[in-house]
Parts: sequence; C-alpha cells; structure tokens
Amino acid sequence: MKKLLICLLTVITAFSMDAQEKVTKLNVIGNWKIVSMELPGTVYYNLENDSIAPREALLTQIGSGKDSTDALATMKTSLAMLKGMSFIFNADGKGEITDGMNPAKDITYTVDEAGAVITTVTLENDAKEDLKASFVKELLRMEFEDTENHIVFLFRKAK
Repeated sequence: MKKLLICLLTVITAFSMDAQEKVTKLNVIGNWKIVSMELPGTVYYNLENDSIAPREALLTQIGSGKDSTDALATMKTSLAMLKGMSFIFNADGKGEITDGMNPAKDITYTVDEAGAVITTVTLENDAKEDLKASFVKELLRMEFEDTENHIVFLFRKAK
C-alpha cells in the first residue's frame, strides 16, 4: 500500500509540474482580457461574474452593517470600470494596453523567461512596468507591485 501511495504521489507531482507552463514571449502573444483583480489581504473582485470578496484587512476597516454593505457596493461599482482592461502582446515585441477607462496606449514589451517578468514600456511617456508573470491553468497571472501597491491580475486569452 505504501509503495502504491508513493507511486501515486510521484505521478501527481510530475503531472502538476508539467501542467505549469513557463512564461515565454511565444505563449504571451495574443489579446488578454481581465478576469479578476486582487489586492492581497484586502479584496478580490471577479469581473466575469461581478462578485466581490472582502478580505480581513478591508473587513476590519469597514466593519459590518449597512455602512459596510454600501462601501462594498461603491467599491464594486468602481472596480467594474476595469472590465475593459486588456493587454495585447504582438509577436514583434509591440502591443497595446488599456485600463478599461482610458483609450488604449501603445507599448513595447520584453519577456524575461528566467525571471518570469514581463516588462512593458508605454510609448507616450516611457513609463516602465515590471510585471511578475505566471500561468494559472489557462489564465495569465500578472502582479503589479510598487512601494504602495501590490495588485494581482488574472487575464484570459481572447478567442
């Protein structure tokens, strides 16, 4: 029984490792539409089903009752504006980004496969962003982090 269990765990581990796709310039090419965003420890918002899940830090701030319900409704309405957020990565290292509220902006991008980082540069102002990237099943997970924010976005490739 012990040998069977060890064999089964080995197969599951090998399958899990194979299922995780490495981020490469080739597999990020395409049009990626936002699925969800999360401020870890604060709030998770799924744009596909318009659902919000407050986390402990937010619940501590807003409390409970009507005021918290109103605060969550306002937050949900604000976050819904991200519904049009997308990245387009073309094979030539150029692309486009839109935050869902403003016109699309032209970008260039590079993929650091070893570091799993996508670096974008917005052409109009040379704004550079380093986004940690990985795949979660078929979704592209990108993390934005600066001194004040840590935001995790999930994107689905448009068909």
